Amino acid sequence: MNKANQIAIVSIIASLLGVVATLGWNYYTEKSEITVNYGNVNSIIQTPTNIGDLKIIYKGSELEGLFYSIISVKNTGSIPIKKDVLAGPIEIQARPKEDIINASVSEKTPSDIDATISEQNNERILELPLLNPGDEVIITIITLSDNIEPKIKIRAIGFDVVHEKSEPKNEAEKSIELTWSTGWILLGLLLVFVAFVVVFENVIPQSRLKKKLAEGSFQLSKYDDKSTVINDLKKEIKEVFSNQKAELLADKLDMLPDSKNFGIENSDLIINELKKMIVKSDDAVFAAGAFAIGIICIIAGSALS
Repeated sequence: MNKANQIAIVSIIASLLGVVATLGWNYYTEKSEITVNYGNVNSIIQTPTNIGDLKIIYKGSELEGLFYSIISVKNTGSIPIKKDVLAGPIEIQARPKEDIINASVSEKTPSDIDATISEQNNERILELPLLNPGDEVIITIITLSDNIEPKIKIRAIGFDVVHEKSEPKNEAEKSIELTWSTGWILLGLLLVFVAFVVVFENVIPQSRLKKKLAEGSFQLSKYDDKSTVINDLKKEIKEVFSNQKAELLADKLDMLPDSKNFGIENSDLIINELKKMIVKSDDAVFAAGAFAIGIICIIAGSALS
């Protein structure tokens, strides 16, 4: 086995082991986690200071403005969150709570999640019977002041609740992420496909040719003239190497003197040239590299999705 084939086999085995290890780790490692992401408080409308007596009135009271904030609740673990693991209702809290004038579910991923907000005992409750891994619910909250930062209170048995402060991604950002994810996966699949094509069209035939040469079973038109030998050889080589390499070998043999027994007279030279071509061939290395990079692209794309 030459060095190129050794590198190819080691690379492919390493890539396969990496994929198996990644899949096995994800399969056997259960992660119980809920992530609550708090967006910034933004203004919907504010009382202008340069327009006379223009005022904003809500339920008979004058307001400085109306504000909104976005909160996302996402299952960032690997197991479903069911209603029976909740130690109490999922509460939307603020101080004073009267300053929350509206709370609604504005987005759901996927869209068929059964998520609603109800009011119980003057408290706003997020009703969430089931949240599968990767599922996300985005809540839009309208408040009377920008000094209020609504919070989500979740108590789930056996689950870690992570609270983060950042702006949840909008649909455009999610679409870009999905596009990148799909692009990486498609690129990975293309590279893996190219690797298999090179293996089946070049690497395996080269391995078979090498075996024939080692066993002395390689058939050559030994008793034919130069033109016949070269043409037969070119047909054989094109099935194993590229057309360019076949032409290069043919040009080299064409410089030799012709004879009726050209094949048998130059048999050792031809066999040595074929052996050199196999040793110098980088098809196995290329296939291994393309396969390894393809697998990495697929894993990267899956991680982005």
